[in-house]
Amino acid sequence: VERAKRGLLDGWRVDRTRDGALANLLENNMFYDRGMEYTQRLIDRIETLTPEEVVETMRKYLSTEEMSIISAGDFAAAKEDQEGP
Repeated sequence: VERAKRGLLDGWRVDRTRDGALANLLENNMFYDRGMEYTQRLIDRIETLTPEEVVETMRKYLSTEEMSIISAGDFAAAKEDQEGP
């Protein structure tokens, strides 16, 4: 969970250094009548998430009975890569 949070938040930080992404964030905030305080509260909340909260939320909104697992690719080549020459 820590790596996922860090990856998400680091990605957002990088995005905000790009003019287009920052403009999009500001536009969305204006459209929904939110300020940058909303964005900061969201960041703060994500930083404090615990693994237990993530699992609880996933169980609330996701159903394994309704999920599909799809695999694609050249599995023979991938197996050869793993086994080596």
